[in-house]
Amino acid sequence: MVFEQVSLENHEEHSEISPITPKLNRIGGDNTIESPLNSHHPQENTPTDSPRRHRRRREPTSFNILVIGFCGSGKTSFVEFLSEQLNIAKDQQHSALKEEEKSDYLDMGFTYCYTETEINGERVAVTLWDSRGFGTSRDYEIVNLQMDEIILFMESKFENTFSEETKVVRSHKHIDTHIHCVLYLIDSTSSYLYNDISLDSLDISIIQKLSKYTTVIPVISKVDTCTKRRIEDMKLAWRKEFEKSEIKIFEFLSNNEIHDDVSACGSTHSREKDENYDDIYDMLPFSCMTPDRMQIIPFSVEKVMKFDICREYSWGKANPLDEKHCDFSKLKEMVLGEWRNEIRDFSKEVLYENWRTDRLEKLKNLSLKDNKT
Repeated sequence: MVFEQVSLENHEEHSEISPITPKLNRIGGDNTIESPLNSHHPQENTPTDSPRRHRRRREPTSFNILVIGFCGSGKTSFVEFLSEQLNIAKDQQHSALKEEEKSDYLDMGFTYCYTETEINGERVAVTLWDSRGFGTSRDYEIVNLQMDEIILFMESKFENTFSEETKVVRSHKHIDTHIHCVLYLIDSTSSYLYNDISLDSLDISIIQKLSKYTTVIPVISKVDTCTKRRIEDMKLAWRKEFEKSEIKIFEFLSNNEIHDDVSACGSTHSREKDENYDDIYDMLPFSCMTPDRMQIIPFSVEKVMKFDICREYSWGKANPLDEKHCDFSKLKEMVLGEWRNEIRDFSKEVLYENWRTDRLEKLKNLSLKDNKT
């Protein structure tokens, strides 16, 4: 799978990519083309001198990821590393959000970076959201208060779509700002995992609550501190906990109509995909780590400094991009590539529709209550 970076500066025809996309500077360009209808001289209709047709470039599809976790789980480092792998430059991390919206998000502890990239031949506008970490004390009451903020944040994205749908004249440029996927980072070095490697009730509660609004994918972080055997045992214990708690991580695949229709036809390709999904399920939860920012290699000839993507120990180096060391590359490939469209469709056709139905029911009940009074 190829991730190709697209330069935002070359899109002169691009008017609005995302609600957090930087506005393009069009000053200095001369795009005036003389029309043959206004010319005083006859022109031959030849391929060389015919007026160039301006075809509006198709808007990229949005894909929005929120990373959450407890303080010290490495979520901010994960967001930074993933943004680097997507070639998100600093000048592309600004936004066109209104100042009051920026302030609201910052007050709630949410920050973001944005890029437009090409994945498997499709233009995709990727937004990575970072969040305020849960308290290290793992206090249920504090975590529940923070969960209310996260849910309110995700519901605000649904509310934007709902408001647009109720307009008499709807904009065809409305951007999908739903949080399509949440990556829940769980620290493998957390003290509560010392004696029991399975998830506790707090982790299960967080995943279940968020699953009403988005696709939640659990991730084991800091796996460079664990032995290979411990990671394998941890993955198996967590998968058993998912089944016991009836948490369907891959619900977005089972509800995909296209996938179901193709499977009903009994195609060989669909059976191969099913087998691949089973193989990926055995990898859950994905294990990840991030490189040490202090590992810098000096190049004396070129007189430049370059980051060595690794974590260096006395016994060797751990490479986050090496699939033998962790699942970071596989996670990026599956979420941003293989599953991206299914996750987006599931968010729009199932999760949003469920939320919308509840929203309308509440409005209806409120209206009936007002009429009685």
